[in-house]
Amino acid sequence: MTSDLLKEGSFLKLKDQYLVDKFLIAGGFSDVYTGIRVKDSKKVIIKVLRNIDFDDHIQAENYWRRECAFIDIGSFFSPLTMKLLDSMADKRNFDHFKFILVTNFIEGPEFGIWYEKWIKNAPSGIEQITFLLNFVFIPLCEHLQFCSNHGLIHRDFSTTNFIMSTNKDNGLVYPVIIDWGAGRNFDPATLYDNPPYIEEMEGIGTQIYTPGFSSPEVMEGKPPVPQTDIYNFGSIMYFAFSGGKYRKNDILTTDYILNPREEVEDCPKLIANIVKRCTQYQPRDRYITFNELLEDLNEVYEQLSEETTSF
Repeated sequence: MTSDLLKEGSFLKLKDQYLVDKFLIAGGFSDVYTGIRVKDSKKVIIKVLRNIDFDDHIQAENYWRRECAFIDIGSFFSPLTMKLLDSMADKRNFDHFKFILVTNFIEGPEFGIWYEKWIKNAPSGIEQITFLLNFVFIPLCEHLQFCSNHGLIHRDFSTTNFIMSTNKDNGLVYPVIIDWGAGRNFDPATLYDNPPYIEEMEGIGTQIYTPGFSSPEVMEGKPPVPQTDIYNFGSIMYFAFSGGKYRKNDILTTDYILNPREEVEDCPKLIANIVKRCTQYQPRDRYITFNELLEDLNEVYEQLSEETTSF
């Protein structure tokens, strides 16, 4: 069900004026359109929250404010990240309140779609692994490190929530994180604290997740912690290094612990060990921070790169 707030071909006046181009996709809580910024003809993304998915305008406003803030904070990581260009909160009419945000348009496919095409012609063996580390997982980890250092938790990170774009200056691909709508914030001063056991967490009653990638605490309706994103990151690594497999079950605690070597026997143990540590059932048994994970990713990349150049 798409929103009745925007019509294709209509003009939207915020701080700037935008031409609504066409409906793109219905997300979890919003409808997404492509648009054109009138003053410079730049292509943009226009996201409008669906009123029907919220209890009231207060809940919708909190969601909107959080997503705007998270996009804005994350944009300081790199000139190539998603940027918040414009936004609007109109609460004058309860039946027709409007919460809209506008971001730059990121050219490229979602990672899952990119991977399916790339893997068909990808190099084999160690070269394939070092490419994924260098152009996907290390830069992705650096961005998530920046976000967690600023108190941001994505919570619903999966193969559909980052885009593989191409740098026009050098032609190299790079990942761009999108869709912070399900995000939560925390006090970054507590980043290095040991998280509680899942059994000790209080339930929050909401489950926002992507099947096959979600952490056990989110699946059980518990609040996300910084290590939630680390679990999701590990599940995406599992997808990439197992030939495109997803987690099959989430019944036993051991179902959550992923090992790409069970699908691809020649996957290096160094990679498998990182994935297994990321996807431990208890958040405190995973990497505590992306800083720590990044160190291991860089070390493995250097070791595997040396192997490819030693022949």
